[in-house]
Amino acid sequence: MLKKLSILIAVIVLASCIRVEYKRSLADSFVGMKEQELVTRIGPPDNVYEIGNARYLTYYKIVQGNNGYIAGRCKITFTFFDKKLDNWQYDGNICNQYINSIGLH
Repeated sequence: MLKKLSILIAVIVLASCIRVEYKRSLADSFVGMKEQELVTRIGPPDNVYEIGNARYLTYYKIVQGNNGYIAGRCKITFTFFDKKLDNWQYDGNICNQYINSIGLH
């Protein structure tokens, strides 16, 4: 019984790691893209800031429920160095849907 439980836990852990890596690889083709091209493709960012040589563009998506509470949220931040997309990250519970809606795949 303990061996079966250990195998099940290992499978779940590996599956969750693969899923995150898959989502991360969806936008790898965006790496190297110029900032203006990204903005033209998915629209103006909700927030822009610079730290040193890096420029950050942040996009937010919030879905409200019937009673005004927040039912879902996603924040995607794109990092640019030398005016080219170097990295991106996301956080939230509706990022899969938001990533698909802005064509980030």
